[in-house]
Amino acid sequence: MLSNKSSDIRKKIIDLSIHTGQGRLGTDFSVVEIIDAIYSTMNHRPDEPNWDERDIFILSKGHASLCLYTILSSYGYFDLEDIKTLKKYKSNFGGHLDRTKVKGTEASTGSLGHGIGIAVGMALGLKIKNSKRRVYVLVGDGEANEGSVWESLMIAVNQKLDNLTIVFDVNQSQTRCLQLKNIDEISDKFGCDVEVVNGHDTPKIEKVLQSKKKDKPKVIVANTIKGYPCKTLIDNKFEWHNKVPNQEFADIFFKELDGKVVTQFPTLCENLYEEKDLDDDIVHRDVGQDHPQNFDMKSVLPKDGIYRRFWKSTGALRYEWEYQDGKRKDGFCYGWYQDGAIKQISEWKDNKLHGKVYQYSEYGDLIGIEGYEHDKKVSHEKTI
Repeated sequence: MLSNKSSDIRKKIIDLSIHTGQGRLGTDFSVVEIIDAIYSTMNHRPDEPNWDERDIFILSKGHASLCLYTILSSYGYFDLEDIKTLKKYKSNFGGHLDRTKVKGTEASTGSLGHGIGIAVGMALGLKIKNSKRRVYVLVGDGEANEGSVWESLMIAVNQKLDNLTIVFDVNQSQTRCLQLKNIDEISDKFGCDVEVVNGHDTPKIEKVLQSKKKDKPKVIVANTIKGYPCKTLIDNKFEWHNKVPNQEFADIFFKELDGKVVTQFPTLCENLYEEKDLDDDIVHRDVGQDHPQNFDMKSVLPKDGIYRRFWKSTGALRYEWEYQDGKRKDGFCYGWYQDGAIKQISEWKDNKLHGKVYQYSEYGDLIGIEGYEHDKKVSHEKTI
């Protein structure tokens, strides 16, 4: 059951995403309870952010910055309105963190695999000083593919940094590539004190944060769901990895945060023709062609606007292009796999293929480049 506080934080993140144009809702939503539990547990003073006896939190997966900004504002480090300047000229708030500009931010992160190394260095320095301060660091499961993560862990174990807590956000973001499925076992073999917890259960996270073993760094493997608890985000996590919602989708997310089941979805823009119930690769058809939707497509396509076609099985976006004066507009058209991975980028001129067509594998690798002149293929290059 989502707490009122967790729901409120997510709603603020949605509003800020629309206002600022930063769209990483899936990763932000997966770490709300983790970050909030850390700040409710550690020693800190929002009205005195540089307090000498404060504990330290480092967001190594710096792309979840909007979540951290929102939680810092909830604890009183700055006003929520301040975050609305995010990514604007001379703003203190960036898409990634800048410790010199944002109160409560201890490290400038975003380059994955670096934050944990900074945390280990800070924990070592505090241990040398015999300080009682603690260091907490949040690492993404995709980020755990970086070798620097495990090099840092080796040093933490070697130096017996029992003042260090490393939390892994295991939101299954790497299922299309290299997914580490046994972070807990690896960390245990390294010599850490390891606990596995539901990453959306704030009281349980707070409980394990408070336990520690002498001479052993603490590793918490927090199993989370990317986009939790919004079903629309969870079911289309790759499509929404870095996407800003319009107000219609925001309203859907608000309803899902309130526990409501949404069955009707909005169009994504004005003058949009959506084709959702097809299961073949034919886009344009003439009258008389054998197909369940047997009519002239040209009669329903917009004169000006965007054409989007969706996968029948998943509802994910499949094709997209723009129309101008009743014809396909010059420029690029896009195609996606069912999980939202890019499939094809094609270049058009005068309503014909003209230029390059880029083909991608389902894993995101560029596998071929074809050249076209007025719908005729003139070249083909295999890249893999």
